[in-house]
Amino acid sequence: MNKYCLIVLASSLLSISTMESQVFYNTGKVTVAAPAITNGASLYIDGGMRSVGTSGIKHVGKTVLTGSLFNDVTSGHMFSQRGGIFEFKGTTVQRIGGTADKANQYVEFPETVIVNNTNTAHSNDSAVVIIEPTMGVTMKNLTLTRGRLVIDSKVNGDATDIAHLLVESSGTVNYNHTSSKSTAGVVQVNLAMGSNATEGGLAGFSSPFKSIYSDYFFFNFMAIPKTDMFFAGNRDLWNLDPTVQMTAGKGYVIGQGIVPHTAPHNAPGGYYYTHKNTAYSAADYGQVAKERFSFARLFANNSSWQTYMSSKSDRFTGEELNTTTVIVPIVQGFNYLGNPYTVPLDLSSFVTLPSSSDWGGVYDIEAKFYILSPNSTGTYNAGSGLFSFTSSYLVGQKTGGTAPSNTVAPMQMFAVKKSSTGTSNFRINAGARTHGNISFLRSGQEQPEDELLIETKDLATGGFDRICMVLRPTASLKGNDMYDAEKLFNTTGGVNQIYTRSEDGVNLTTNVIPTSTRSVVMYFMPSAKAQEVLLTADRISSLISVGSVILEDRITGMKTNLMVDPSYTFNSSPLDEIDRFVLHFNAPLTGIETIGTEALSAQYRGSTLYIKGLNENHLGRNVVIYDMQGVLVHSERITEIAPCRIDKSLAKGVYIIHIDGDNVIKFTVN
Repeated sequence: MNKYCLIVLASSLLSISTMESQVFYNTGKVTVAAPAITNGASLYIDGGMRSVGTSGIKHVGKTVLTGSLFNDVTSGHMFSQRGGIFEFKGTTVQRIGGTADKANQYVEFPETVIVNNTNTAHSNDSAVVIIEPTMGVTMKNLTLTRGRLVIDSKVNGDATDIAHLLVESSGTVNYNHTSSKSTAGVVQVNLAMGSNATEGGLAGFSSPFKSIYSDYFFFNFMAIPKTDMFFAGNRDLWNLDPTVQMTAGKGYVIGQGIVPHTAPHNAPGGYYYTHKNTAYSAADYGQVAKERFSFARLFANNSSWQTYMSSKSDRFTGEELNTTTVIVPIVQGFNYLGNPYTVPLDLSSFVTLPSSSDWGGVYDIEAKFYILSPNSTGTYNAGSGLFSFTSSYLVGQKTGGTAPSNTVAPMQMFAVKKSSTGTSNFRINAGARTHGNISFLRSGQEQPEDELLIETKDLATGGFDRICMVLRPTASLKGNDMYDAEKLFNTTGGVNQIYTRSEDGVNLTTNVIPTSTRSVVMYFMPSAKAQEVLLTADRISSLISVGSVILEDRITGMKTNLMVDPSYTFNSSPLDEIDRFVLHFNAPLTGIETIGTEALSAQYRGSTLYIKGLNENHLGRNVVIYDMQGVLVHSERITEIAPCRIDKSLAKGVYIIHIDGDNVIKFTVN
């Protein structure tokens, strides 16, 4: 936990504006300068840092930060001058997050150093620095003295949003390549696929590193495209050898759910994989990447193949970010390349003049590129050991293309076509790296965004009913939307029934409402028998236009944040009023919730702590109390907000309350 205070270790370093004593918080221009930097003078922030509005920080000295950094500027950049060193030195997770537009208001760091306390394998809950998926970051140089920098990602429909990290072409990334996980300095890149990925879904992928072994995909599906149009008919292309190296700029295809994750005989030939005619049958299918792929030298190590891989001298040293121009040989026909960077690649100049020296001066290359469509799928026939593919391509060209833009997402595969024989060198130009909002395309479940499915089930008799709420910007509250469906009542079964009503009185089982809607009454008609009823919410993950969904039970007065706890059990009687429930759709949070907000306060009286100023977005979150030595005193979930009462005997002293979402309050027990 962070002690939110500001400690200045050099005199006359800066002029700042602070909020209480919780974080370094600036709204105007700030100068961070260390006149005696050679003598070690620095600004030490034991806590978080946040920049808002049009602020700019002139940085010419050294800053050491132990907490998270939030970029909420609306114009310009957080750092308007980028001299000196910015050092992340935390003992818990440090996040680079905020609400600034990643395409324009990305953070331009000075020289950056990562010095973390711990480095736990394959985990984001140790002392790591995480660049959140919404963020764009540029660094002059990056030095990984100790610990891990994580470039994170998240699923967004049929795409994946990935944090952007651009190390300038003149800069370097300096790694601490050691055999110890506790002292190594590494970069981890996450590629989210999502649990809702279509069965058999495919994605065209390129390595963000100079070289990595394909063992990352051993328990999943990986294919190496050929020079013809790769996805045509039945093909035996699955890569079974984890010692194959994926090189920078080359394109590969990965997928999930194509090969069954049960033994035996998952792979052609009846083996888990073959290497030097040796069959390994002790595969650990718990290592299947169901949610995401995480690329780092700290990849989990088990099974006999990992023992073999760990003996290779270049097992990890090739896993360094691509920051300079990448040269890839191309031949006649289709060549499967990829964006080898952790920022978007702008191909606008390529589709305008593909023979430009910026792209290698290849005179006979087509002024187009091809991206595997998100609806492409593959299936595996265990009997023949072959794969069948259904695929299509999005075309990028100067005008009239079907690709989202002429900018390719980080790690996205793209194909180019060469007409003549012989080999040429294609330059993937580092000068074409850019910041933008383009997302990585992948197969995803065909599920519209912003849908909420509510089910009520009678626990004694087993009867159930469902209602669907859909949020759309152009919808109306009347019962005539394109997808509205009227409620058909069950008049014979005696089971519970749930529905909503449009503003013109139409009973609906599917209700399409405007995204600006803040509350909807749900009518619940109880069954003929008094019993407990279980209400559950589904498709919660598809909601992007609301910050939280609060279920209010008008009979009991209970409020439940369905995004935190998607189930609610209540007692039902045939005599209950039918307008029992209200769904409250709260507006999405505008970035990091207010840190140290003045709206929150805490008072301690008679062994009871009262927290005032909470709103419905806080329901279901955890509230944690620490003493000033950082010792955990109490933790519980917020179930009431007017005010929240916590019964706890506390000794005299000063305490810190931390609420999920970075709300922090200080209070004193006298």
